[in-house]
Amino acid sequence: MFTPAVEVEAGCPPAHSYAVGLPCEITAFVSRTRELEALSLLFTRHRLVTVVGPYGVGKTRLAVRYGWLEHERHVRV
Repeated sequence: MFTPAVEVEAGCPPAHSYAVGLPCEITAFVSRTRELEALSLLFTRHRLVTVVGPYGVGKTRLAVRYGWLEHERHVRV
């Protein structure tokens, strides 16, 4: 479902980003394709998914990136 990307540029999405409720991505997102695919699979089976791990490993960053990817996927439809 997700195309492997080595790095996604940092920056704020289009002006409607405020209405989406997701923060701008202020840092580059370096390939975590496997984790994004796992989140996608989990969300097809469950309404609520909790990402856990030690502090500083990128849980929030991963969730924000997944949120923007899902938003972009639904906007294109």
